[in-house]
Amino acid sequence: GSDALVTTEDEDVPAIALNASEKIYWVASSVPLSSFAAGEYEVTVTVTDALANRNWDLTRKFSVAE
Repeated sequence: GSDALVTTEDEDVPAIALNASEKIYWVASSVPLSSFAAGEYEVTVTVTDALANRNWDLTRKFSVAE
């Protein structure tokens, strides 16, 4: 299968097909942390399947050190 494109508020990110028969994709992006103060944070990624009308949320905690 062909690769897809994931659209975010700030950029378009390529979604690379890992296994076309299973419809498994790899999506990678980054967030610059240089403007973050040292401390604990939480990030949530929401994946929306527009065809199936379903959403998945993944939340993880992370910390920024000085």
